[in-house]
Amino acid sequence: MKRVKISASALAVLLAGPALAQEQQNVYVLDEVVVTATKTEREVKDISTNVAVVSGQDIEKTQPTDTMDLLRHVPGLVLNGMGSSKASFYASARGIQPSSRGMLLMMDGIEMNDPSNYISVSNIPLDSIERIEVIKTPASVLYGPAAVGGVINIITKKPTKPLEGGASFGYGSFDRKEVSANVGGLLESGLSYGLNYRGLDTDGYRDNNWRQQNAFTPRIGYLSDQVEFDLFANIVDGDYAFPGGLPLATYKNDPTKSLQPDREGSSTTSSTGATLNWHLDSSNLVKLKGSYRNNDWETEDYGFYFKGDNYNVWTGEADYEHLSLINGMKNSLLLGTEYRDLNNEPSMYMDDLHGSKLLSQAKVQEQITGFFVQDELAPTDRLMLNVGLRHDQIDTDFVNKLSPAASFDNSHDKWSPRFGLTYTVSPELSFFSNYSQGIRSVNLARSAFQLKSNVEPEKEESVEAGFRGVLAQALEYSVAAFQVVTEDKIIQKERYLYENAGEAKSKGVEVSLTKQLPCGFYSSADYTYLNAEFTNFTTSSTTADKAVSYDGKRVPLVPENIFGATLGWKNPQYGHISGSLRYVGEKFIDNANTLKLDDYVVVDAKYVLGLGTLFQGAENWQLSLAVNNLFDKTYAEYGEVDGGLYAPGPVAFPSDGMSVFGSIKYSF
Repeated sequence: MKRVKISASALAVLLAGPALAQEQQNVYVLDEVVVTATKTEREVKDISTNVAVVSGQDIEKTQPTDTMDLLRHVPGLVLNGMGSSKASFYASARGIQPSSRGMLLMMDGIEMNDPSNYISVSNIPLDSIERIEVIKTPASVLYGPAAVGGVINIITKKPTKPLEGGASFGYGSFDRKEVSANVGGLLESGLSYGLNYRGLDTDGYRDNNWRQQNAFTPRIGYLSDQVEFDLFANIVDGDYAFPGGLPLATYKNDPTKSLQPDREGSSTTSSTGATLNWHLDSSNLVKLKGSYRNNDWETEDYGFYFKGDNYNVWTGEADYEHLSLINGMKNSLLLGTEYRDLNNEPSMYMDDLHGSKLLSQAKVQEQITGFFVQDELAPTDRLMLNVGLRHDQIDTDFVNKLSPAASFDNSHDKWSPRFGLTYTVSPELSFFSNYSQGIRSVNLARSAFQLKSNVEPEKEESVEAGFRGVLAQALEYSVAAFQVVTEDKIIQKERYLYENAGEAKSKGVEVSLTKQLPCGFYSSADYTYLNAEFTNFTTSSTTADKAVSYDGKRVPLVPENIFGATLGWKNPQYGHISGSLRYVGEKFIDNANTLKLDDYVVVDAKYVLGLGTLFQGAENWQLSLAVNNLFDKTYAEYGEVDGGLYAPGPVAFPSDGMSVFGSIKYSF
């Protein structure tokens, strides 16, 4: 029996009858189906925000060496790598200050950030990625406070045969060795299975910059006419060393060195998630989702020793979707509830005593309960209206074990609305706009060592308008203008001490162009303009008893201009060669805008060849070669005001110099 997964949009067509179904077949489809933007399956043309889709075709062009490569040219994103074997990075969208907890990272709709929302891409099985969907507006109306900075949802490939898989091995600069293997299948009974492994071992570009890691992702699923079930786990065991920052004024002299000899750590992270989609009938769909994540970790950093105990979070969600026709108009009503329970017990010790002298110890429990409703109405095939509303209750219980008087238990809540619309004039032109709000708790924004009861959650408000389309069936484009206002912005006053900064505002424009050229050539370009500044921020000075105003100062780590371009050529006989360029403007690392990182231009080049063109019987083999930072540019994407005991004062974290990485891959 052939099993077909019926999408929400397809169900609506069935409800409308044969005539409308025939009319729908003539409607131009701009891009692949996007699931995450509205939690209902919609084509890109019906999404009221400038959602970015990194498709399988884009991945083939990029030939990435890591997941960050796939996100570098998404307009509106700011990615600040810490130069640590590309294992972690600070991310943000549309001028919000980049943070290690800036966005919600998901795999097939299941959260993949560590329990406190820390972003790490090294645990994502690269070979299994089918596409990536990126939402850059506050998405907490549907996804809760963890997604107020946006969503990165990685969709993995699903097996189509009873047995399929592959393996690859790569080696490159800095003694980087990567091994990956995957096997999976879809049985006639509807059962599916899979297992993915990725191993990484590298010395790193800088001194004291090694990383050893093993990641396993087993999964099992079931697919029928009415039910789709998926259960997977992601288990990552890693040991690593970070070299710390170098003095801002001198890091270019020798970017490979480290002043911090002891910055080592280890972690064992596990994530387990399950999803169930149950089609009760052609008009009603129930979705259930649950996940559990924990992280056992310890690390030496900034001259101190840190350890995390009881570090876990579990989430549960239930959604109900009802499809109907209202006076001939297609309508989709979504109701849902979500619960999130975070536990964290971080400790900080003197580095040389390793536990003999306790400097800070806390116990944090945070519970978030959310209820949301969304209605999508299509008065015509050209117009889509979207209205949503969510209520979140955030309960935070913080215990300072060294200073019990500083402990607190408080609650916050917020109603977050969302309004959006899209109007398709023709395949060449489609308009979209939206308004949305969101809330982010302190624990989802910053480390939880020294929380204060008077630090409020961040509230964000976003307005966006733009247009997109395909000209002459060859040039795909999207343009969006936006404004994001963050109230009660949480900033770092001193290390591990935070306060609310009043208000920050970001205005900007993002542009994306993709052009198919003759003879197998293609090109693309992306541009982002960001004007992000504090509009109401006064704080007490740490050195003098007077108020300091940062009104009008630019938000740290956010550049004004980002530009990227890619040019490639693909030929069945000679392979696939591509080159990409990215320019990032200067950025400040402090609130006063006195310390800055210079702008930079980085060029990458890649070549891929199917060995079947050279050797008979080698059709399943592929060879690739990547050169990152082709001209060995010395630059830094990230910096801090204080580098800790080993490097006091402002520091930069140098990015990798030129590196070469080659791999061979077999698939069946």
